[in-house]
Amino acid sequence: MVGGDEVAYRKAHKVFAAIAAPGALAHVGTGGAGHYVKMVHNGIEYALLEAYGEGFHLLKDGFFKDESLDLEEISRIWNSSAVIRSWLLELAHNVFVHDQELHHVSGEIAEGGTGRWTVEEAADADVPVPVIKASLEMREWSRVTGGNYGTKVVAMLRQQFGGHAVKKAKGGGEDN
Repeated sequence: MVGGDEVAYRKAHKVFAAIAAPGALAHVGTGGAGHYVKMVHNGIEYALLEAYGEGFHLLKDGFFKDESLDLEEISRIWNSSAVIRSWLLELAHNVFVHDQELHHVSGEIAEGGTGRWTVEEAADADVPVPVIKASLEMREWSRVTGGNYGTKVVAMLRQQFGGHAVKKAKGGGEDN
């Protein structure tokens, strides 16, 4: 997601290609467009993470809570053939393979600021983004209250894809 002058982009293309993931490079517009596109990407990411966290929380503590649904198996099944399959769901499966309870993890979710920037930009453009805004509010809530199982899932997913630190449930510190 590179913004800037097209001629300069073409000159630097080999450098960008060397550091980008395969197939993940594009000139997206004039100066600043790359950062803007990445900001919107991160806002969407906030919402997707929140949706997965909420869904798995409901599976864990909802109607069938006494049956201890196998979240590892459910995430595997969903990722093989469901509409909601995704890389994030693969990462959720990786988390659940190792630990479905997440007792050792705090539900506090940090933020880097791009979700907030997305919500602010949307307000300036008069574009409603209630799902992204709600996910940002959940992150704020998690830091005040310690969160819940759904926010633990989000925290663990952030660690899986970005190496973000996860706070331990008791005694503070980080679990990298």
